[in-house]
Amino acid sequence: FLAEGHFERHLRHLRRLYGEKRATLVRALDECLGQRVRYSPVAAGLHVMLYANGEVDEEQLVRDAAAHGVRVYGGAPYHLERPAPPSILLGFSGLDEEEIVDGVRRLADAWPN
Repeated sequence: FLAEGHFERHLRHLRRLYGEKRATLVRALDECLGQRVRYSPVAAGLHVMLYANGEVDEEQLVRDAAAHGVRVYGGAPYHLERPAPPSILLGFSGLDEEEIVDGVRRLADAWPN
């Protein structure tokens, strides 16, 4: 697998696949949530850290998302600074592009402000 170059080919495939999924997520965030949120500009990994603009309660954001059928994770455990800024960790690796867009639309409904 390694000696014949299959691993490198596999890595290129994964980078392209997850890069496309991340781009879909970022486009959907910009279109559906616009100025209500900002997100980490890091274009690596399988998650995006999302920050809601304004005064928000992280735990309430998680509950509101769940009530709209979207599972997100509070970002506080992933920050070194204390108190951590209210944030949400969005994973996208196990979703197809349609599910990503649908999930962001549901978040926009869950977080109307």
